[in-house]
Amino acid sequence: MRIPIRRRAALIVVLGALALSAILLAGFYVSAAPDLPPITRAMPGPDEVVRVDRERRAPEYVEGEIIVKLRPTLRMASGMDAATEEFRALNMELGAKIVGSAHVGPDSEIFLVRIPAGVDVGEAIMTYGARKLIEYAEPNYLWYPEAPVIPNDPHFWRLWGMRNYGQDFYPGVFWEKGIPGCDIGATEAWDVRTDASSVLVAVIDTGIDVDHLDLTNNIWRNPGEIPGNGIDDDGNGFIDDVYGWDFANDDNTVFDSQSADRHGTHVAGTIGAEGNNGRGVAGVAWKAQIMSCKFIHGQSGSTWDAIDAINYASMMGAKIASNSWGGGGESQALREAIANSGMLFIASAGNSAENTDIYPHYPSSYDCPNLISVAASDWNDNLVNFSCYGLESVDLAAPGHWIISAYAAAGYIWMGGTSMATPHVSGAAALVAAEYPDMPLYPGAEGWSEGDITVKDALLASVDVNPAFVGKMTTGGRLNVANAVKLEFPVRITSASADVTFGAAPLAAEFSAEVEYPAAVDHAWWSFGDGSDDAAGYTATHTYAEEGAYLAWFHAVTCDGVESTWPVQVVVADPGTIILVDDDGGFSFEDYFLFACEQAGLGCVVVDSRYPLGLPDDFNDRMLVWNTSFSWSDTLLLDQEDYLARFLDNGGRLLMISPEYLYDLALTPFAWDYLHVWDYGDNVPMGHWDGIDGDVITDGMSFDGDIGFGLEDALWPDINARPILKNEDYGDEIWPALRYADENQRLVFTTVPWEELPIFDPGEDGDPTNPNPNNSAYFLAKVYNYLMGPINRPPTIDRMEADIYFAQVGEEITFTAEAHDADGDSLTYLWLFDDPSEPTDPLVGSTVTMAFDEPGAYAALLIVIDERGEWRKGVIAVTVANPGSVLFVDDDDSDDDTEYYFFDAFDAIGQEYLAVPNIVMTGQYCGLTGLERFLVVWNCGELGGLSEPEQATVAEFLSKGGRLFLAGQEVMFGLDKSDNGRAFARDFLHVAGVEHDVGTAYVTGFEGDPVTGGAGQVDLTFPWGFDDWTDSLELAPEATAIFLNDNDKPCALRYTGDDHRLVFLAVAFEAFPLELAPEAYRAAGVGPHNGVLPFDAGALLGNVIEWIAEPIVTVTSPIADQICAEPTVIAWEAVDYAGAELVIDIDYSMDDGITWRAIATVEANDGSYLWDVTKLSESGPCVIRVTASRPDEISGSSLSARFNVLVNLGVIVFVDDDDSDDDTEGYFIDALDVIGAEHIVTPSGSIMGEGGAKPGLEMYRVVWNCGEHGSLSEFEQAAIADFLGRGGRLFLAGQQIMSGLAGSGEVADFARNYLHVTGVELDAGTAYVTGVAGDPVTGGAGKIDLAFPEDFDDLTDVLTIAPEATAILLTDKGKPCALRYTSDNHRLVFMGVAFEAFTLAPAPEADKAPGAANGVPPFDAGALLESVLEWIDTPIVIVTKPVQGQVYTGSTLVGWTASDFTGMGLAIKIEYSPDDGNTWATLATNEANDGSYLWDLTKLSRGGQYVIRVTASRPDSVSSSGVSKPFIVSVVGANNFVVGPNPASDSVNFYINASGEATMYVYDVAGRQVFSQKIESGQTCFEWHLVNKAGKPLANGLYLCYMVTADGVRTDITRLVISR
Repeated sequence: MRIPIRRRAALIVVLGALALSAILLAGFYVSAAPDLPPITRAMPGPDEVVRVDRERRAPEYVEGEIIVKLRPTLRMASGMDAATEEFRALNMELGAKIVGSAHVGPDSEIFLVRIPAGVDVGEAIMTYGARKLIEYAEPNYLWYPEAPVIPNDPHFWRLWGMRNYGQDFYPGVFWEKGIPGCDIGATEAWDVRTDASSVLVAVIDTGIDVDHLDLTNNIWRNPGEIPGNGIDDDGNGFIDDVYGWDFANDDNTVFDSQSADRHGTHVAGTIGAEGNNGRGVAGVAWKAQIMSCKFIHGQSGSTWDAIDAINYASMMGAKIASNSWGGGGESQALREAIANSGMLFIASAGNSAENTDIYPHYPSSYDCPNLISVAASDWNDNLVNFSCYGLESVDLAAPGHWIISAYAAAGYIWMGGTSMATPHVSGAAALVAAEYPDMPLYPGAEGWSEGDITVKDALLASVDVNPAFVGKMTTGGRLNVANAVKLEFPVRITSASADVTFGAAPLAAEFSAEVEYPAAVDHAWWSFGDGSDDAAGYTATHTYAEEGAYLAWFHAVTCDGVESTWPVQVVVADPGTIILVDDDGGFSFEDYFLFACEQAGLGCVVVDSRYPLGLPDDFNDRMLVWNTSFSWSDTLLLDQEDYLARFLDNGGRLLMISPEYLYDLALTPFAWDYLHVWDYGDNVPMGHWDGIDGDVITDGMSFDGDIGFGLEDALWPDINARPILKNEDYGDEIWPALRYADENQRLVFTTVPWEELPIFDPGEDGDPTNPNPNNSAYFLAKVYNYLMGPINRPPTIDRMEADIYFAQVGEEITFTAEAHDADGDSLTYLWLFDDPSEPTDPLVGSTVTMAFDEPGAYAALLIVIDERGEWRKGVIAVTVANPGSVLFVDDDDSDDDTEYYFFDAFDAIGQEYLAVPNIVMTGQYCGLTGLERFLVVWNCGELGGLSEPEQATVAEFLSKGGRLFLAGQEVMFGLDKSDNGRAFARDFLHVAGVEHDVGTAYVTGFEGDPVTGGAGQVDLTFPWGFDDWTDSLELAPEATAIFLNDNDKPCALRYTGDDHRLVFLAVAFEAFPLELAPEAYRAAGVGPHNGVLPFDAGALLGNVIEWIAEPIVTVTSPIADQICAEPTVIAWEAVDYAGAELVIDIDYSMDDGITWRAIATVEANDGSYLWDVTKLSESGPCVIRVTASRPDEISGSSLSARFNVLVNLGVIVFVDDDDSDDDTEGYFIDALDVIGAEHIVTPSGSIMGEGGAKPGLEMYRVVWNCGEHGSLSEFEQAAIADFLGRGGRLFLAGQQIMSGLAGSGEVADFARNYLHVTGVELDAGTAYVTGVAGDPVTGGAGKIDLAFPEDFDDLTDVLTIAPEATAILLTDKGKPCALRYTSDNHRLVFMGVAFEAFTLAPAPEADKAPGAANGVPPFDAGALLESVLEWIDTPIVIVTKPVQGQVYTGSTLVGWTASDFTGMGLAIKIEYSPDDGNTWATLATNEANDGSYLWDLTKLSRGGQYVIRVTASRPDSVSSSGVSKPFIVSVVGANNFVVGPNPASDSVNFYINASGEATMYVYDVAGRQVFSQKIESGQTCFEWHLVNKAGKPLANGLYLCYMVTADGVRTDITRLVISR
């Protein structure tokens, strides 16, 4: 954030609460301004005045004395004596005495008057001032020198962060001097205020030594607590919390030990060590109130304890919270506790040198309005190498490196970190809050209004902006407590630069600068550092006439007189001139080098590394020298390393002089890749150095050190760098310096301090014909010639590789290389192999082959030599091991050799292994081809982790089918610090989250686990000096926990992928005891995992190796919940890491693996087997086991998901589709159990095939439950449609199904076509339902009261049923809520009311006999379900002939369709009834279901209306019937007739058998003739269209028909019904 604040010089101070006398004393003789009320407002703009309510101290004066001046005019008028006598009389009257006089001008005498004891100075001034004789009276003020306020604390001069005047603050040891002014301005702040005891500061950290002599007076004492009485006196829930509380141990002892609580003690000292007490150091606040809120004990503290500490501090009234801790994951709970604490929460930004905008550091990265995040600066106002930064997430910097402060037991200690920077800001915040007690702490704090200036604003707006911080934190600056306390806000310079900062003389540069608020600037100018005149304004042009390095400064001064500056370094150097970067810590050691330059005749320009360099990174016509001399802390900053790397990449020429770089920073990537150092030994005193024979630089040289500090490091050059100096004092030759060149860059790197080299003596060394080479001038000249002159450049190797990098013993490896020479020389390729079993003669050629006969890690050295003898080397590492051997990766990143714990365990269990250095696993010297053929045990030890290259190796290894045991208690600590690391942990280690450093006293295995099944509780014993950093792991769902810590949380896991296996141990393997000798393991015979032996390190290692070595088998078919009713393919994948041939055994289990039955043995590993499930004798859930065995009898197995075998066609398939957290399927399953219905449970996905239902499903009854809220997806609708289309039988239940199908108001086609619902009233609800009398499903139901489960809403739908469907249940409003439907091949029952609301009251026996559907037992859920299942279970019979209303004579076909979903054969029985079904006569039995039967009608005794019934019966006696519609049989006797159809609607036929002519008559019921028809002789039929004699249609009703023959015979009357 950027805060625009402007403050004018004349800051108006409201004195409100001060006493009247204090007001008078503030300026008696000046006309008093009226009192001004406090003004708070928005953050002011550049031209606005800030008015704040400030507690300002009144000027001090001498008590009992005033200064008085008589009016000169009165004295001259009345005479000197008279005025003096009157004045003396006044003094006598008041009891005062003149004790002195002085002149302040001609005739201007003043008097020093001593007033009586007890008389207030202010009152005396008023009394004297009221007399006409007196011109003025005023206090005898006290005045102080304007020098900085320097406390008398003996170590204060070491506190460069408080006051930096360029002092050597650790003389003889540290070799660093800072830039004066690179401090927080503490001494200037103390001129305003030193006391912050009115502000309570909570140190949330480790504990504090409250008895430390420099702290004890500033430690908060709880005023409400009586120490040691064991009573919670203040009722805050904490007993005897005198100094605070220890939340880690839940006690009131906030100091436990020096080691445990040194951190918090050090922090407290920086905040508020008592100042000016003649002891130790001074804190930012000399007087303070510091509360100890300890939540870290040992190495860490928990989130919970941190929250408790924050809440306690807030409850007890702390305003400032100092928090020098971090490293955990993002915690919402912690963020909320901080945001709601009401405190200004000041937090360290972190010490991982990362951009926290990208890799957040908590708690400092929380976006809370009350939080300030603090980075660490050094004595040169640079960002310290370890400090985190972030333009959006870090606010400001503060001194955080080499800070001395309080240590336990009255001691003091140097420490560094953002932990040390944070208390500087906390102390500053306390001073500001004390100086302005009414100022809100932060935006949104108590008492804050929109636009108010806050303590947070004052701290952030008052920083000193610095180029090193701009772009790396929100303010771009370092804390300035003086500005903050004075509310002086410098203008923010956003940039200052020159268009050119490097070049030959004369060099003309155009300077420009920008500020954030130009209107806040009173005046600005540029100074140029060469003694020339300044140039006013933001832009300037200047020419530098001579070589040199110049510091130009841009200055901007506000209207308050607050100055801001920004440096620009300009380097003027001619080609060939040496550029010396002086990085010697502020000392003057560059003089030694300059003298050597002068004697060697070389020009040199010295550049100050503490300021922006002003150097480009792409010049090679000048030699660059970088000299760090004796400096040994942050020897090179990260930005400086980056610059030098770019410089060399661009072809630069570099002499690097750094005795302490390796000691300070070790083998950094820069040292490895650019300084070409392979290894080193730090601070090896040599004192004498000889040149290397034949070396182009040092041949013939020999030096004795001049100073003898012994700070040089011994270094081992990489294979392409060459030593140039040597020392043989230690027996073997060691080297302190090297050179390197390639076709692009050149380097000389020496750890010999330049100051140690003998100085050139012209008298002794100056013979031009035979110069003495043993001095710095000659050495410099040779170095210069090597770096800048012509040389034979070495060849460049473009490519070298092997076809396999991890080989088996005896396996042939092919090595290939390509190279070129920049000078055009021809090249020779030589290969050397460090195999002692092979001859040492090199192999020649760009491609060679080699096989190794013994296990080991080998180096293939390639030497490419040009025709003039210059060479370049390259190395390939190959690893060779026996099949079955374990590769052990030593990656413990520790001085302790923790690998021996593994070696001992390997030896104990008799496992062959080969130790491989972790560098081989980073891809730097080899690839990974072939690694997947070996088991890998990778140990990160106590503190080691996985670098990004190592992560890439692990990822590639596992992706290729590798088998890995990874152990390391801090692996997750490193991974959890970045998004990439967390992604690696999730994707490859299968860790979804972590709680760091929880520790554990023991671990517990899992019974039955293949790795830890026999473990039980294993007590851990951590080695001496080995800290317990055990992590708790949140496992990804696909991983399996194998160990729990003592808090019952996972700390180890295993995972099996398609082709790889992993065991990851986040607890130290080194803590597992190794109890048994190797003989005990061998005697046991069967591996350690059988539980016979104690579970120790050997057992663990043996189990892990045995498990990861097994072949990996994955059963891919049958899939979960698949229904198998016909021959089924069993499919699998089986892989072996070593490529062994596998044989396959296949078993199945119907009892979840309790018993197994063989399907096939010794099958080929071809991935599939056809299993004929129809030969099984039972249905039910089933599991397949596939076992793959290697020739060495090591095997691995895998189980399929549970699926369903159906060989019993009566099994019910229950589809669980409730889409709910509630398991509503239990209501159905209970009912199925009650009625004794065998069933399987499966999700909807398992019955869906491609575009429909899975084949074969139509052979089973399906109960599909959508529960309370479930509906049917498009895929599910397609499956149901396909299922019913293939003759399925379905009971579908769900009160919200229609909501999904008619939610838009229009009923979906699926609902109309397959559920037979044409409309719906959604969510109508109902208290009860009523069955439909005579219905085959609900005929015996009557009224059924519903009881919806708890939290189960009644969302019953009212259905509009299609004509072809039948209602079976009605709501309490008498409307349908359930239906049934029969088609020609399928049946459906659909319920829009919740099945779960039907009670299940009777016991199973009551439901089973005599049957729920018969209505005898209560009609409950069991009865309903049984009735539905019975109805949908029966065959479907449809009679197609005879046709309704037709008249048949002679004979006719009886036609039908009869289908059964089971596919069983059906026996057909045919019956007829002449009386609408009251009686039935059998036509045929046991007929084939061929769909037709010829019926001889002549055998009937009479005609009339008939119906046919066709009954189809299954072998299991389940049967169903279909009845035809009424039809007419004409069995017409002599002189008789038959009429049909009857009833008739449009027309009717009369069938006649008359011996001659006849007449047909029709009468209505009133006896009126309505129709007659003459019948000709021989006529057998006529059609009548139901009209009267007038041709008008007859009304509906009953009519009487008879016929009269020609001879007068009348037939019986036949009744005819007309119904239109």
